Amino acid sequence: MENRVFSPPELQSERNADQPGASLLGETGSTNSNLYLNLTHTLNIKTDVSLRSSAGLQYENQDLNYLLTEARGLIVTQKNVDQAASINAYQNRHIQRERGFYIQEELDLQQKIYLTLGMRGDASSANGDVDKYYLFPKASASVRLSEYGFWNSLASLSNEFKLRVAYGETGNLPIVNAKFTSLTPLNTGGLAGLLPSTRRGSADIRPERTKELEVGFDAAFLDEKASLNFTWFRQDVSDLLLFADLPASSGFTEEVINGGEMETSGIELSLGLIPIRTHKLTWNSRVNFYKTRSTITKLLVDPFNKGGFATFLGTYRIQEGWSPTSIVGSEMVELPDGSKEHKILGDATPDFTMSFNNSFKFKNAELVFLWEWQNGGAVINLGKLITDLGGTTADYDETITVDGQTMRMGDYRLSVLGTQTAPYIEDASYWKLRELSLNINVPKTFYARFIGDAVSYLKVGIAGRNLLMFTDYSGYDPEVSQFGNVAIGRQVDTIPYPSSRSFYFNISFGM
Repeated sequence: MENRVFSPPELQSERNADQPGASLLGETGSTNSNLYLNLTHTLNIKTDVSLRSSAGLQYENQDLNYLLTEARGLIVTQKNVDQAASINAYQNRHIQRERGFYIQEELDLQQKIYLTLGMRGDASSANGDVDKYYLFPKASASVRLSEYGFWNSLASLSNEFKLRVAYGETGNLPIVNAKFTSLTPLNTGGLAGLLPSTRRGSADIRPERTKELEVGFDAAFLDEKASLNFTWFRQDVSDLLLFADLPASSGFTEEVINGGEMETSGIELSLGLIPIRTHKLTWNSRVNFYKTRSTITKLLVDPFNKGGFATFLGTYRIQEGWSPTSIVGSEMVELPDGSKEHKILGDATPDFTMSFNNSFKFKNAELVFLWEWQNGGAVINLGKLITDLGGTTADYDETITVDGQTMRMGDYRLSVLGTQTAPYIEDASYWKLRELSLNINVPKTFYARFIGDAVSYLKVGIAGRNLLMFTDYSGYDPEVSQFGNVAIGRQVDTIPYPSSRSFYFNISFGM
């Protein structure tokens, strides 16, 4: 893949630069190879009892090579990277090798009881010990209570009811270069050399380990016109991968370590309904509910801030006993012992999210729409700060009275900037029409007269995504992010492009 960027010296943004005009040429080469070997065997002990055994091996290789040539101080009218006063070259190469295996046994007992037991082992070049296989067990069990005689009295209420429980462990690899102390090129008096980077490698780095337990049930009611699925889960993450600050005397500033533990728990609830089911019209509806909470239960390093641009502008704080998505700013609170700590101004994790999916099938047409509701959550709205600085915020001229003094809202927010961050922390609740689509199965009697029997079916449709949004958030979109889809630090708004509203027209057919 090749990328080119050309910024001519006559541009307004380039005129005041030390070396106006830039030309960048980037090339990325990626080579991925993998090999999977799987074996399965099914043993029918009786007509209604079976064992399914499986095992497998996995090999994956990744080789990423990124080259960038940057030319600055371009000669007027020239675009080539060699026609400039200053030329710099950069290269990043990531090579990763992974090996794994798994074994699994599944028992089906009269289609009433299902048991699964398995183990997975993984080794990776990203770990400190490249030859060590980290083992991750799993087990699950489910029982269909509705298949037993005692359920007959409840069959009129629920014709299908299954209890389930599952436990499993998995790992999250460290970044590719976490165990290495990389070297930075240095030029002194025309002599090339190498200088250690500011991040020290950790030779004993190992993957994060997540242990998850979940229990729940699946039920069907009213002759399968209604269904209810419930899951409670809890995750315990150990060996959290963190960047730890190092004393200046070490010659480094940070190191990647396994330095903490985190607990996450939540519930998932799904309700399905078929309010109408006739030979002409069918209405399917599904409501999903999701709620989760996370807490840092152990931290082997001092509390630290992550994400954002500066503490006084709003950032995320990793601290023992806190949610990892807690937002802090300049505000402090005094503790009983007289010490001070940051005040939590909000949490990026929403109180809950819900989705409402409905489909209507009438003869040959199907209408589908999906609404999503997020309740709670917080956004660091630096877009409001940017427009405050320009005097163009929608509520800039509205008045506010503080300590008997009346001033404009925008002036007030700017006057407390540096001591108060809360005016730029906003609620991220919203309602969104995620998707709306209409598809029609064209009757064969209609198109057969034009194309005969060459096509077995013909389907046409239109669809739209992100069509409507209702929110009290003052920015364009509470979901946009300056830093992309990252786990911590995502909800920072600097007025990037909002989520795109898209429309599609599609045709599908079969021969």
